Amino acid sequence: MICALSNYFIIIDEASDLDTRVWPYLKRIIDAGVPVVFAGLPKVRTYLSRNHPDILSRLKTLILYPIVVEDFISEYKDIQQEAVEQIYMTVKGDMRKFQEICTDCRDRAKELKYQFVDINLALEFISDLPPQ
Repeated sequence: MICALSNYFIIIDEASDLDTRVWPYLKRIIDAGVPVVFAGLPKVRTYLSRNHPDILSRLKTLILYPIVVEDFISEYKDIQQEAVEQIYMTVKGDMRKFQEICTDCRDRAKELKYQFVDINLALEFISDLPPQ
C-alpha cells in the first residue's frame, strides 16, 4: 500500500521513541523508494550505527545544534536580560519555543519602534501561551 503512493513522503518526528521492532519495516519502505525523514535526538544515529548500519547508510544526516541561552543573550543585546530569563522560565527549557517567542518580541518591538525588548513586552507574549 505504501509503495503504491506517489508524490508523498513519510516524516517521523521523535524517531528515538520508535519501537525497535519497526526499523526493519522502515528499511523495506526506504528500499522501496519511499522518501522518509526522521527527526530525533543524536541517540537515533547511535542506535542505528550499532543495530542497523544498513539503514543508517541509506540516510543523509543533518545535525542541528542546540540553542544555548547564553549564546542567545550575547547575540541579541536588544532583549533585556530579565525578559530573556522570564521567557526561558515560561517555556520550561523548550528552546524552539524560546527562540520563537524572542523573535516575535523583537518583531513587535520594531513595529512599536522600541530600541529593545523589555520585560513588559515579553509578558504580552508570555501571557498568550497556553498552560503547559
